Amino acid sequence: MSGETKDYPESIASKTQKFDLWRNTCNGIVEASFASTCLLVAIRYFEASDTAKSLLASGGAIGFLFAPLFLILIGKSRMPVSKLCSALMAFTALFILISAISPSAWFYVICVLLGCILAVQVPSMMVHVYSNNYSPNEKGGGISGNLMLSSAAGGATALVIGLILDLDLGFFKLIAFGTFLICLGTAYFHLKIPSKPLESDSLGLLKNLLQATKDRLFLWMLSGLMLTGIGVMLTIPIRVEYLVNPTYGLNFSNTMVICITMVVPLVTDVSSTPIWGRAYDKFNLAYVRTFAGIFSYWVFFFSFSPKVSPYCVLHPH
Repeated sequence: MSGETKDYPESIASKTQKFDLWRNTCNGIVEASFASTCLLVAIRYFEASDTAKSLLASGGAIGFLFAPLFLILIGKSRMPVSKLCSALMAFTALFILISAISPSAWFYVICVLLGCILAVQVPSMMVHVYSNNYSPNEKGGGISGNLMLSSAAGGATALVIGLILDLDLGFFKLIAFGTFLICLGTAYFHLKIPSKPLESDSLGLLKNLLQATKDRLFLWMLSGLMLTGIGVMLTIPIRVEYLVNPTYGLNFSNTMVICITMVVPLVTDVSSTPIWGRAYDKFNLAYVRTFAGIFSYWVFFFSFSPKVSPYCVLHPH
């Protein structure tokens, strides 16, 4: 059979791509619903404190801090990774449902925060599934199409949610219930994806970190990725607060805020994912990451430096 090898049977890759397509579609809707509503609801419905808003925005970062502990526990459980991902998404769905009946800002923040911590564990576990089910030269192409659909579904969902919230912020409860049902769908499709148990690492977390320092290229890439991630996470609460707070003279509608913070980035993801997917398959990972970083800094530099913007360079007078 064309493209089939002993280590990567074509039937497993095909089944993975099929059900991961449905999983990504549901997951894109869940992420968009989660990300687009939580800060808006906390700010405009519950009038949450700055501490509560900051904690809510850092849910993903807190989840990443717990990721090593989750991976150690998962490695010792000997359960197939897909089943564990399904369980995590089921519990995430439960917290989303509970958030719909929140009597206070802090109750809402805690529910959303716990859901975020569980949900962000799934992508690192899915890397294990992709590594086992796809051959090295088809990972980028196999995953990129599914991620495109996820982003497209998320962008459309975010836009609809913005329009609904403009009608009445209280509709966030209905949105949460709908998100709960879609999240259960994500958990179901996780169960259909073939997977193996995550192998327990014999070295341990500390020794793994020391081992990583021996590879200078990997260390530099890891450090750069961490710094970029910190920068992105710091801007998430600031940009929403800036767009919705009347103090700054903007006070945009919910639809406009979601378009700026969710729809535009997701549309960019859809348009650029095939390019990055093919690049990861054909070129060295370090070169691709470096090029992406240089491009990002170039855009930032020209966007926030009026004197060296493209227009001023071409029309100096």
